[in-house]
Amino acid sequence: MPSVEYTKKTAIVYYSWSGTTGSFANKLAHDSDADLYRVKDRRRPDILKALLKGCPEARKRMPIETEEPLPDLWRYEKVIFCVPVWAGYPAPAFNNMIAALPQGRTVELYMISASGSTVKSQEETKALVTARGCDVLVYQDIFAADVDVKFKSVKF
Repeated sequence: MPSVEYTKKTAIVYYSWSGTTGSFANKLAHDSDADLYRVKDRRRPDILKALLKGCPEARKRMPIETEEPLPDLWRYEKVIFCVPVWAGYPAPAFNNMIAALPQGRTVELYMISASGSTVKSQEETKALVTARGCDVLVYQDIFAADVDVKFKSVKF
């Protein structure tokens, strides 16, 4: 778990399919004074659709249909994105998050993975952030087994 001080000027935006990434984001929010926002699928895919449809969409950098609009991030100086890794790429909801990212922010990226990392997509993912005029302060791959699941405060 990163040991960084956060202020109200920080937003944590996360997407979680199984709840592990949500646990990580909830732990960050619990340990800080940051605002926490969850991105939810309009229609949550079952495991088969997440694998068969979601993984190719992640590789193609396609967004999802969200249940609600993403939060207005203009009032935040720092934005933290927490997303699961699907087929070596951030889950499709990450593309929605990038689209909502205002210019000139510092960004931290936490990629939660059960079976691998984002080695093949890391540079392109960082480039998506810098193309928005933002700086990537932290980019970290985190194995799901290392996430403290006691912070699964919400059923995912």
